[in-house]
Amino acid sequence: MTLKAEYLLAFCKAAELGSISQAALALGSSQPALSRQLSALQDLTGDKLYERNATGIELTPAGRALLPYACRVAQGLLEARHFVMGSEELSKRQSSIVIGISPHLSHYSIKFIQTFSQQPRFKLRFVEASSQDLEERVLERELNMALILETAKPKRAFRYRRFGQELMCLALRPDHPLAMWNYLPLLSLQGEQVILPPSQSQLYVRFMEQLANAKVSPVSLMSLPNPQTVKLAVLEGLGVGVSLQSGLEPYLKAQLIKQVLLENNGFVLSSFLIHHDLISLDLASRQAIELVYKLSVYNNSAYNEGVKP
Repeated sequence: MTLKAEYLLAFCKAAELGSISQAALALGSSQPALSRQLSALQDLTGDKLYERNATGIELTPAGRALLPYACRVAQGLLEARHFVMGSEELSKRQSSIVIGISPHLSHYSIKFIQTFSQQPRFKLRFVEASSQDLEERVLERELNMALILETAKPKRAFRYRRFGQELMCLALRPDHPLAMWNYLPLLSLQGEQVILPPSQSQLYVRFMEQLANAKVSPVSLMSLPNPQTVKLAVLEGLGVGVSLQSGLEPYLKAQLIKQVLLENNGFVLSSFLIHHDLISLDLASRQAIELVYKLSVYNNSAYNEGVKP
């Protein structure tokens, strides 16, 4: 029996996720196929490398000893294979890249287009959906990657790369009485009509948590279908909107909307670029993801350790 890179990759991924089924999902394989690769690796080493438990697997001392060597070899071999096979394929055809994007972050699509416009080998397409829906579609490999707002329960089957920090703020018409201020306490919304994005969005959830903590009761809370309709409602004078600061830029430049920041540390959210392990992706997907990394405000030399996928 010959030692194969796939055996080592299967072992590394199963050890990382603590689950054979999750490793199979992450690598685009089936659980029986991955189990056979792990069994073959154990046969070759002559040692039991892991034990099954109620939640997945746990490495044995022999497995822990093998892990760092196996992962280094697996990564090197598969990166070489992706390069040799992928570069030949890319030279012959254009690669279609599908990027999911949260409605709250849709303004970043312009930056993506500008970045990819210098790379004619890529054909770019965007899918807009909620962060939770985008997670599922990345998991099913319907999308090459997605840009989302932080979610309550990150999935373990793929990578979350911190992309930026998003500041929640109020959006008002310039003639609104509160627009004379640059910063306001949350209490200033007592008695106001507040316009919010959809109730399933992280922006809505975070804002409502802050209202409850501060015991503030606006006259009314109106939830609209998407961030764009929130801004349109503000322009119509229907109330005070809740938005991400980065999403207001064109309205601020045109002086159609005034932003007011809230005096509370709970109004900062993180955005994440999510995708499967680079080592399990084709060369075109990896190159596209690396292009998007360059737009991040964070140092992309390593995955952010603040989120455990």
